[in-house]
Amino acid sequence: MRGSAAMRPGPAGVAFLLVLGLAPVRSATAQHPTPALNLEALPISEPIEVDGRLDEEVWSRAAVGSGFTQREKPDAPATEPTEIMVVYTPTTLYIGFRCFDAYPEQIVAKEMEYDGRLFRDDSVIVMLDTFHDHRNAYFMETNPNGALLDALSSDEGRTLNSDWDGVWSAASRITAEGWTSEMAIPFATLRFDPRLDTWGFNVRRLVARTGEQSYWMQVGRDANLTRMSRAGHLTGLRGLEPALNLRIKPHVVGSRTELLTVGAHDDKAEPGLDVKWGITRGMALDLTYNTDFAEVEADDQQVNLTRFSLFLREKREFFLENSGIFEVVPPSQLGGTPPLKLFFSRRIGISENGLPVPILWGTRLTGRAGDWSIGLLDVETEPLGETRSGILGGIPADNWGIVRVKRNVGQRSSVGMIFTNRDQEGGDDNRIFGLDADFNPRRDLNINTFYTGSRDPGVSDWAGGASVVYTGQELDWSMETMEIGEQFNPEAGFLLRSGIRRYAPVLTYRPRPQIRGLRNLQFGTLAEIITDLDDNLETFAGQIALAGFVLDKEDQAVLFTDVNRERLDEFFAIRPGIVIPPGEYDFADFGLTYATSPTRQNVYASGTATHGQFYDGDRLSTLFVLGLRPSRYFRAETRWSRDDVELPAGSFTANVWRQRLSLSLSPNLATNAFIQYNDSAELLSLNLRFNWIYRPGADFFLVYNENWIAPDLNNLVSRERQLILKLTYLLAL
Repeated sequence: MRGSAAMRPGPAGVAFLLVLGLAPVRSATAQHPTPALNLEALPISEPIEVDGRLDEEVWSRAAVGSGFTQREKPDAPATEPTEIMVVYTPTTLYIGFRCFDAYPEQIVAKEMEYDGRLFRDDSVIVMLDTFHDHRNAYFMETNPNGALLDALSSDEGRTLNSDWDGVWSAASRITAEGWTSEMAIPFATLRFDPRLDTWGFNVRRLVARTGEQSYWMQVGRDANLTRMSRAGHLTGLRGLEPALNLRIKPHVVGSRTELLTVGAHDDKAEPGLDVKWGITRGMALDLTYNTDFAEVEADDQQVNLTRFSLFLREKREFFLENSGIFEVVPPSQLGGTPPLKLFFSRRIGISENGLPVPILWGTRLTGRAGDWSIGLLDVETEPLGETRSGILGGIPADNWGIVRVKRNVGQRSSVGMIFTNRDQEGGDDNRIFGLDADFNPRRDLNINTFYTGSRDPGVSDWAGGASVVYTGQELDWSMETMEIGEQFNPEAGFLLRSGIRRYAPVLTYRPRPQIRGLRNLQFGTLAEIITDLDDNLETFAGQIALAGFVLDKEDQAVLFTDVNRERLDEFFAIRPGIVIPPGEYDFADFGLTYATSPTRQNVYASGTATHGQFYDGDRLSTLFVLGLRPSRYFRAETRWSRDDVELPAGSFTANVWRQRLSLSLSPNLATNAFIQYNDSAELLSLNLRFNWIYRPGADFFLVYNENWIAPDLNNLVSRERQLILKLTYLLAL
């Protein structure tokens, strides 16, 4: 019923939700800790040829890690056995794999591109906890094609930065017995403590045709590979050569930008420089001058049906490595747009209207020293004036400074602080100071809390919150609370809305009935409750998973219902000329979300459909994703979202179509096309990128961008086009 005064939680209701969230719950099938496994690395004197053959004599002398067990059946051995061996020279770590398979002709190997979607293929992942702090690790994955994917895992997977790129190599071969692979990881790529001879270590193997994941060191169904407190150990690492650990990466960029609607163009040819120096094995200093991000993929077009800002993730290399150090507020268990980030690097070098702002220079010191994690960042941007590229800019120069310090407490807990400062030329300073604590008193329980204050000239305010997350074998629950002051202003961060109190309980139950082909059923409920600072309800967004399932091969579907209440204190212009008046609105809908197994060889699909009320009208929303992988050289993915909205003030339809095409002739040679059409914004865009990794860490990019004003696809007017050439070179010392 629209306009009802129902569902207004008072203090008693809030207390009830907190008690429900904090109630001690222990899964009946909770797993006892498993004794950690050890694998000894073998020192060798000469480097090996990385060709995937495992035919060097040293592999026969290396200790073998085996006995993999299934993730979904932790007490059962893997259906297909796996063996791992580790050898090393003073400069390089080598990891070898024998992935036995009774049906080698059915091995799935369709991904070729660097940082591609290897989770759709047969693959192996290595986790290296080089400080043995049981929290942070390097994530390195390869498949039977020798394609590479790497990432940084922070705080046991709380953040997984897959945009980080290391300098390493791998090669693989399919054989009559399965497939074999070799990785070569230079120690200069890793940050580690040379005093330690033992690292945290784990390996996961995926057999794509069956969806079976198996682990060398079992972590249990209530965790995943990033849970380094449950990893095994890699021992015997001695005499690793310190080296200078200096990477100098000059680049040159040539570009031509044409703004066709105003008849202007801009030609540039500029050099730039990036330097990375491992001051210690744990600390890295990054310097950048005349920074350019020409190779970064275009942002996704989105349709915003809310009153609040969209959130776009960071894709630029300089801001990515060790970015997890700067995280203070943990990601919400609800997913979606975060309510608050104290530091959001996209604020730097990108204006509020989306224009790129030139970065003159930047410096960053990140890493770990003993129990301390440190992140220091200072970036200077140039002013964006009215005449640059013919674009009306008028954006002054900025200096951005960030200080983040965190200290480990006990085995898995930590406390920290953050300070941010934005100093705008000709404007005022904005400063943030915050404290946070992360506690893990049990293997299945996490407690996080933070407090922060903002200060502008003559104005200051605060924000704070806490969360509790329990992760069990079949039952998960969490409770998040947060309060944000009316004038809290994190200019170096991201803030969805201010002047609120937020509560977010989540409960998920995944029973495992003994039904052939069924992994688990899924039921649950979640909610986001937002009030103003006087406890008057502004938003209630609840969802109930009525019934869901996941099959053994990871095909899945969930039937759900949403229940919403929104209070509008002012007119909400959802579209030009379509305005929702102030008032209280109750609306509900039903929906279905589904996904085929990500490891299906040739075709995969996923999507969501919801239908029901929307404010004082109705809405039908659909999302459909179709992927094609006909060979290891070519991939295509189509993503189409559509919103049909009918309101008393007017009706509209919003479509966003995204088409990705990838052609990869080898793991080092790829061409990608990203085409987007947003009929609501009347925009058609093309982002075409050619990337040749002509040596590890060194690239040649050719990028073409064009945007069209598109009232419809039969009426296109080119607005701007851009051609970019970028060449980078890596000198490693």
